[in-house]
Amino acid sequence: MTYKGLGDVALKTFQSSGVAGFYRGLPITVIRDIPSFAAYFGAYEQTKLIFRDSRVRSGLDSSIGPLELMIAGGIAGIAAWLPCYPQDVIKSVIQNDSRKGISTLTYARELLKQSNGSYKCFFKGFSATMARAFPANAATFVAYEFALGLLDTQKEPKPANIVGL
Repeated sequence: MTYKGLGDVALKTFQSSGVAGFYRGLPITVIRDIPSFAAYFGAYEQTKLIFRDSRVRSGLDSSIGPLELMIAGGIAGIAAWLPCYPQDVIKSVIQNDSRKGISTLTYARELLKQSNGSYKCFFKGFSATMARAFPANAATFVAYEFALGLLDTQKEPKPANIVGL
């Protein structure tokens, strides 16, 4: 099916599936996102803490620079995908299938059957996602911390404690 734009997508989705069409794949998305975001923010904060502790042990202040933030963001991006990639593959299949009333477990079984029982089917595109995860999230978190510093109305302490920005 081809679409002429976002409005056309919304209209055709509503015509074919009603309001429920806008929520297709929601349960598997939640199952994907909870561990993903826990790993994402947990890895980011833990990596920043490791860098801060290392600086303090070396006799430096606790401010971390853009390079450390990039590394922390990149690690977070990879960590976010590790616990949830199979769920994301299943979610994509659900959202691209026009059949109705099929359970998430049934989709998972169908994927396994189509791949002759190989669990590799749940990791299709994994390498490309991992290659993209580090640089994309490195940039995201540096931009986030920079914006946070700009929006901070307090003089001390700066939430990001960024050296060089």
